[in-house]
Amino acid sequence: MNKFRYLTLLLFLLALSFALVFSHGKERHGKKDSVKVLQSDSSVAQIEPYRIDLKITLFEHIHNKIIHFPIAFVVAGFIFTLLGFKRREILNLVSVLVFLAGLFGILAYLTGVSQGSAFENTSKEWVVETHRNLGIATVISIWVWFLFLSVKKLKKISWVIGVIALILVLIAGFYGGILAHG
Repeated sequence: MNKFRYLTLLLFLLALSFALVFSHGKERHGKKDSVKVLQSDSSVAQIEPYRIDLKITLFEHIHNKIIHFPIAFVVAGFIFTLLGFKRREILNLVSVLVFLAGLFGILAYLTGVSQGSAFENTSKEWVVETHRNLGIATVISIWVWFLFLSVKKLKKISWVIGVIALILVLIAGFYGGILAHG
């Protein structure tokens, strides 16, 4: 039993590591680094240090920060669903992960609506609409998955809804990536 727990934890940490390392490829979020070089009378240039204003950076593009939680919870929930075929007691953990995914999915929707206005009357407006509609479908599928996990008669086929939720998360995330990274 201990070996199973360690293996599960290792797989989860491995999946999380891959998600963090490879989630955006070689691209970086937002603006390129800018360095101000201050010219002085001496031949050595002075570089102004990079400053972070937490009030601005913490809440700027909040949707882009929150959205990673439902994605991670759905992926982890699906991985643990697969592991749950061998160990039924893991399904309780899946229920918690899916519930958290649903909550963060609602938050992601609410924060995304406010960011969508930046794309009105642009060539990406249709991408925003597609992303929003897929996001709504994803959140609905997450809550249906949670319902299936909560009802004893439906628990055995809840993995089917998990597959649907996972596919929707991946497709919605693709369109979100287009919006965030071009």
